[in-house]
Amino acid sequence: MRIVAGKHRGMQLYTFDADNIRPTTDRVRENIFNKLQFGIQNSSVLDLFCGTGAVSLEFLSRGAREVVSVDNNKASISLIKQNFKKAKETPNLVEKDYIQALNTLKNNAFDYIFLDPPYATDFGDKALKIIAEFDILAQDGLIIYEHLVDKNFSIPNGYELLDAKKYGTIVVSYIGRRND
Repeated sequence: MRIVAGKHRGMQLYTFDADNIRPTTDRVRENIFNKLQFGIQNSSVLDLFCGTGAVSLEFLSRGAREVVSVDNNKASISLIKQNFKKAKETPNLVEKDYIQALNTLKNNAFDYIFLDPPYATDFGDKALKIIAEFDILAQDGLIIYEHLVDKNFSIPNGYELLDAKKYGTIVVSYIGRRND
């Protein structure tokens, strides 16, 4: 696993040895960031369920102003810290579960919110509802939600599915505010 582009381009990242944890692949990350490339500079980002910190570091590498990384798994937190140290970056790491973290961050507005919850949970659905309830997506912001192909989820009122791209067994859904 490596950083795809920007100031940390090509940097190899530490990753999990366990089979039950699956970071976003380089290919999927590259496609996501190719889609977002012109809006990243000086953006504020929330990376929920950040795992290894690869997505957070990719945003920083490409010029994001602020990235808040959230995870509560001890192994993930250790990896995030190792990867940020390797990149000579200081993580803005919230070591809480996603509900507590969103409650803590409810007075913020993020340009991008990256959701990559454990696939076998309903955490993504719950996170979407809380994000809408707390109104933490900037007016022109974008939620990037990685999930399994067969995952059904509800888009909160006032939001809409803007695009979805399939990569094998996963889909990346792009959700924004409805402009009615």
